[in-house]
Amino acid sequence: MIQKQLQIPTQAIRFDWNYLNNFWCGSIRLSNQIYEIEIPLPNAINPEQEVNWEKVQNLLHLIETIYPQLLETSHKNLRYFVQESGLYSSYEVEQSTRMELEWIEVTHPQSPQPTFCLYFLFDAKSGIDLYSDWEISFLGKHLVGVKRIQR
Repeated sequence: MIQKQLQIPTQAIRFDWNYLNNFWCGSIRLSNQIYEIEIPLPNAINPEQEVNWEKVQNLLHLIETIYPQLLETSHKNLRYFVQESGLYSSYEVEQSTRMELEWIEVTHPQSPQPTFCLYFLFDAKSGIDLYSDWEISFLGKHLVGVKRIQR
């Protein structure tokens, strides 16, 4: 098994290479919650060398540092998208206040400035849109996209 260890100021993060699905998988603690982190490399030949680990480490430190702002920005834009998309009734829009962060994906891990996505689900208790994930994309601390992904 291939592993890689990164250190950010408050925690060590170990990534394991998933040979079957071609991605690195680790976890990070943010505000006493543990979230999975994925780094997909669909065409990887040498996965250890296809990631700019120093940049990924800096990115994870940034995510940890601005986590509350990331959640606030994500929730605000998710609510706006839900309201304006026309996919949901007014009752569903009112009930769509609980969206849970499920996992984090680092995209373009070999670039000078890796990007990342936060993936959200509606709170299952609300019974709203149980068939999709919501992807919120960031470039550093800047929001660059909101997307609904049908499962």
